[in-house]
Amino acid sequence: LLVEGRVGSGKSTLCKHVAQQFYTEDLLGWRSKFGGVILVPLTLLKAFGGQLNPRSILAFLGLGEDKDVTDAVKLFPETFLWLMDGFEEVEDADDKASDFQRDLE
Repeated sequence: LLVEGRVGSGKSTLCKHVAQQFYTEDLLGWRSKFGGVILVPLTLLKAFGGQLNPRSILAFLGLGEDKDVTDAVKLFPETFLWLMDGFEEVEDADDKASDFQRDLE
């Protein structure tokens, strides 16, 4: 699912809302569809020179040392909803998205 819109149209707010609702309420029954939601603020990741791959993103978010999370992502990558906020601001986004998906496989 790709959400596009003008600057200030609420794309980031939507991402934050979906992540928050997943963990505080059962938003549209999504807990039965996803094992977790990971909100990735790509503008911050870019600012720190991070790589766009699952391992570096988890480390950046402070989850890299959490064996339960890393094992779950490694064993069941398709069960996680990755909300990548600010994707349009990442240089070579299409290539990096392909690399990210390949890293999950």
